[in-house]
Amino acid sequence: MQQNNRLKFELDGVPLPVTRFVFSQSLDHLSGCFEAAIPGDYAKDIFAKIGKSVRIKFGGVERESILDAVSLRLPSELVLSGRDKTSLLVDSSAEVLNFAGEQIFFSILKKLCKPYGISVLDPENVAQFKVKNFSVNPGDSVFESVSEAAQKGGVFLSSDDGSSVVVKSAKHKNPTYTINDASPVVEFSFSKNTSEIYGKYIGLVKNREKKNETNSHNGSAWP
Repeated sequence: MQQNNRLKFELDGVPLPVTRFVFSQSLDHLSGCFEAAIPGDYAKDIFAKIGKSVRIKFGGVERESILDAVSLRLPSELVLSGRDKTSLLVDSSAEVLNFAGEQIFFSILKKLCKPYGISVLDPENVAQFKVKNFSVNPGDSVFESVSEAAQKGGVFLSSDDGSSVVVKSAKHKNPTYTINDASPVVEFSFSKNTSEIYGKYIGLVKNREKKNETNSHNGSAWP
């Protein structure tokens, strides 16, 4: 196995032996999610670690995450699951702010992320567009607050290391993947599901006709 494929997993600064590991990330969610299985011998005080920092290194990238849940699976396996540190931007209410006039989207995002210790990166220089009269509604998270402006600006938010937000262009690109004998991939699967896509759409319109009845309040006909 190549060096950059080795997995390192630390919970609250303590390395743990992982017997099974799954990581997932999608464009629909800002944060990546992990699930790691460890031997049941480490059950002592493990439930008290929920909410603690997790550092995961694989594929040459180190991610900062947070432990969300712990479950015990018989006969002797503990399953730890959590999300990137950027999940704080999804779960926590943003500071209520109002930006009068035109402001740069990148500056707004940086200010909203700062209280959580999360940096903002713009490697493609696509977050420099202007947003007019931006405001944060009480109770909305940072992610909810900036989602509409991001969509209008043609960008989306991602996280490459779990502790920073990366602004990327939403323009369609055609990536190329090569898998051969030199690839570090040990298992590969592909699936495509169109079960929830209709093959035909039908729109129905119902005509509304006025009735010969009179509204007693203002004498006008009502539909």
